[in-house]
Amino acid sequence: KLTVFTTKDGLPDNVITSITVDSQGVLWIGTLGGGITWLKEGKILTPPMKGELGLNNVKAFHEDKNGVMWIGAVGRGLFYWQNGHMTNLNTENGLSNNNVLSIHEDSEGTIWVSTYGGGLNRWKNNKFTVFTTKEGLFNDTIYQILEDGKGNLWMSCNKGIFTVSKKELNDFAEGKTNFFQYTSYDKTDGMKSSECNGGN
Repeated sequence: KLTVFTTKDGLPDNVITSITVDSQGVLWIGTLGGGITWLKEGKILTPPMKGELGLNNVKAFHEDKNGVMWIGAVGRGLFYWQNGHMTNLNTENGLSNNNVLSIHEDSEGTIWVSTYGGGLNRWKNNKFTVFTTKEGLFNDTIYQILEDGKGNLWMSCNKGIFTVSKKELNDFAEGKTNFFQYTSYDKTDGMKSSECNGGN
């Protein structure tokens, strides 16, 4: 059975830009112009959020191992929701770019954040480390981050997909080395298109 929810049912906006389900079974819905809403036990609800409000164009959700919900929004940076309170992390806190596209938590609990034009960010020990093309990254616009079972991060961008050793990124971030390497794949490797920039 297909059930449809629209603004007539309480959705703040009919344009959905991201969606996830948390560990409590609550569906988090990010919209283009109406912020964040919940679908809980079949009902559309407004989350009890204190602090930063008015989030629009929400592109990413991720609930971490501690139950903290991380939220990425275009133009507003990164947020985390904990105990009903929203905290904003943006360029004033060291984030490379406020247009956040994806959030990934790796197997060690480190948060990796991709941006539109600002490359890759690592959030560890309450501090951002930035990786861009200036530091040797393949591309500064990253749409998605995945981790394989061999310690590598895989990322998609406008020029194809690329992979980087997480150890090399961490060593660079901690000043142990001054470089890291990537391997990229595009149409010359058999991709139908190098563009990985779909709607979301």
